[in-house]
Amino acid sequence: MNSKSTLLIFFALLLFLFNCSKKDSNSSPPNDDNVPLPVLEINLVSPISVSTVTPSNLVSLKWSVSGISQTDVVNYNVFIGLEENNLHLVAENFRLTEYNFSKLLTNENIYYWKVTASDNNDRTAKSTLGSFSTPKLIGQITDSRDGEVYDWIQIGNQKWLTSNSRFNSTNSLAPENDESNVTNNGRYYNSNEAFVFACPTGWHLPSKEEFDELIDYMEGEFDINEYAKLLKSQTNWTNNYNGNNFSGFNAMPSGFWSAQSGYEPLGTKSILWTSSIKANLNRYIFGTTENLDEFWITDINSDVFEERHCVRCLKN
Repeated sequence: MNSKSTLLIFFALLLFLFNCSKKDSNSSPPNDDNVPLPVLEINLVSPISVSTVTPSNLVSLKWSVSGISQTDVVNYNVFIGLEENNLHLVAENFRLTEYNFSKLLTNENIYYWKVTASDNNDRTAKSTLGSFSTPKLIGQITDSRDGEVYDWIQIGNQKWLTSNSRFNSTNSLAPENDESNVTNNGRYYNSNEAFVFACPTGWHLPSKEEFDELIDYMEGEFDINEYAKLLKSQTNWTNNYNGNNFSGFNAMPSGFWSAQSGYEPLGTKSILWTSSIKANLNRYIFGTTENLDEFWITDINSDVFEERHCVRCLKN
């Protein structure tokens, strides 16, 4: 073999080895960025069953998440409600897997809740629907003056009678001047008798601030203003404006009486005296009308228009 042939064979061998090395480099393992991410999943931990009863005004909602690594950033949205198909957002872009929800109603209520999630990899997930119930914190008292029996319920840190006062003081009136209306609606009192006579021993006419506390608790339930239905009775409101009374407060559309217009018809207004008086001696009242989603507190000039309203008593 001459030197020229040897040289050709040598270059041919080098070319073969070069091509082999290129194939090896092209057949390297795929980049990790191409590996599919696992599915993001949320599992409710507790409470998850309607039989779970929370004993206080606060519940800890807990869940777990799977399919994430240490570098993943996950944001959670927490929803809760008293109706299965009407949940309210109570925590948004939350990073923990436990959320404490307070201001629970204690009227043997069933709560529903769920969690949704999204992460920095554009993955999303939604939990199943969980539920739990609250106890019914209630009791009963008897007015020693006339033997009238009243139920009460606890709402937050307050204990309210669940019906208007029925004590027959000297100047009290029956709604629409009909004694058969007293059982459901209570009696109408002038401002002085409301303060002095309307409530049984151990109970009192609530102040403006005490009604404010009730409103704050209702608004804090889901951070919404449409809380009136939680306080309103399930019956007797006209034009189908009944509430759901989930709170147990049972605000009845009991009307009122005024010297100017006489008896206000039942069914459209719920107005209660407070014990609070302005510097100009105007009296504060608490109430709502049939089509409102909230309750209001305002003052009236009792010197100009004498009015008589119902009373709802609060535990001392």
